[in-house]
Amino acid sequence: MSKQTLFNLTLKTFLFLSPIFFFRDYSLSLARGMFFILGTFVLFGISLSLEAKRKFSNVWVSLFLLLAFIRMFFDNNLGNPQQEWFNFWLSCSGFIYVFCGVLLFQIVYCYAEDIKQYFKPIVYICVLNLLLTSIQIFNYDFMWTNAPSLCGFMGISSQLGQYSAMSIPILMFVNPWFVIIPLCTLFMAKSVSSIVACAFGMAVFSVLRHVRKEIVIVTVAILAIWLAFNFGHVRAKFQCRPIMWQKTLKVTLQKPYLGWGYRTFQDRVVKTKAVGSIGGVEYSRAHNDYLHTAQELGFPIVIVIGGFFIGLIRKFKAKKNKDKLTYILGASVLIALINGCGQTLIRYASIASTFIILLAFFTIKLEGEKNDN
Repeated sequence: MSKQTLFNLTLKTFLFLSPIFFFRDYSLSLARGMFFILGTFVLFGISLSLEAKRKFSNVWVSLFLLLAFIRMFFDNNLGNPQQEWFNFWLSCSGFIYVFCGVLLFQIVYCYAEDIKQYFKPIVYICVLNLLLTSIQIFNYDFMWTNAPSLCGFMGISSQLGQYSAMSIPILMFVNPWFVIIPLCTLFMAKSVSSIVACAFGMAVFSVLRHVRKEIVIVTVAILAIWLAFNFGHVRAKFQCRPIMWQKTLKVTLQKPYLGWGYRTFQDRVVKTKAVGSIGGVEYSRAHNDYLHTAQELGFPIVIVIGGFFIGLIRKFKAKKNKDKLTYILGASVLIALINGCGQTLIRYASIASTFIILLAFFTIKLEGEKNDN
């Protein structure tokens, strides 16, 4: 087995296991978070034996990593050594995920080859999710104990919706008929933000590809029908989430430049121990990745993230002779970014790992091909 073949196999395995990995004796977020970190370091170790196919340099990514690193050294309680080191440990444990996310992006960008071969694990995950959700409909679940809703192998219905929405363009590329698989799990999950993001992303894709307008009309019609049959569910979401967005923004504006630090959302925004606080499982996150990031790390780092994606948009517009794969990857990335406005995406390792890899593939299609050896 060649070193490149080993890398390809490891990346495919990482794509397959990262959304479904779990230990029954550990919390789901901890198990998948640790797999994300360890899997990234394994890929990094293998990549050291390979010659890079592309050179990656991006000032926005450099600034993002630098700001995320600097944030660790602020707001420790000087004078109380035990508390000081505990706060610093929390900061480090938060930064490691940021670092591994950037490292994973760089590894995939520099060493991946023949992007289409990496789509198979995504297809397999979508099939497995459909099989398990179909069983869960009949109140039989061999995977989870007391699962609150249809969630497949993801463990949480919102994650199932996000993964399904992000996967729809990919499966459409592999085989147009395969799109039925993630569409079914998307609607089973009843994830409002994911359905809206998918409809919008696919509509943009249809327009950019100069496809007949009937496709856009059908997409909007399907969304409207689903909204009509689930109006109460949709209204509940849009009534409660703006409350948390407003509350998060209010807290963030108190420290807009550096934020409150890693893992401070519960203490600073939710305040679970305070009388009369919102609290509850529904509000354990901000349900908006951009606001949540600003609350923890400040608005400047969000601006830096915006600069990176604005750069991609400019390269997308400037690129001539874009093939179907470029549009497909762009649609998946766009769906994920829209999803981040109404849900937590990047903080769930099971979703973030696949998104980061797809983002790296999209970046390769926009700028990496000219650097291929």
